[in-house]
Amino acid sequence: MLGLRTLVALALFVACIATAHGDRKHASLDALGSLPGVSSETVREFKKFQQHNYPVHRSQPAPSFTNVNAVVGEKFTKISLDDYKGKWLVMFFYPFDFTFVCPTEIVSFSDSVGLFQAINTEVIAVSTDSHHT
Repeated sequence: MLGLRTLVALALFVACIATAHGDRKHASLDALGSLPGVSSETVREFKKFQQHNYPVHRSQPAPSFTNVNAVVGEKFTKISLDDYKGKWLVMFFYPFDFTFVCPTEIVSFSDSVGLFQAINTEVIAVSTDSHHT
């Protein structure tokens, strides 16, 4: 059985692949089978999970944001949604900084940035904590 972390990561890959291929209604899980290391059993299991729990649909465009404080490459900077024009963008929200809620998932996203960039996709991690952290 796939773990929740793996399922979430697969869902994001499916959404990115479907969006990159112009699928406007529903992300196709069959595209996952073409990724290295993804077996047909994994695709079948994810389809079963998706059918009963969390269907992957293309989201609405993100609301515009400008001049937001961010850490990029270990440096503080300002970012805007316009900085990502021409690319797909995954906005990964997590509850609080400096907690043990889901550090493995955050690290997994960080470790996978190169895979996302290979399909013209950038990842932004967004803490819902206050601006003081």
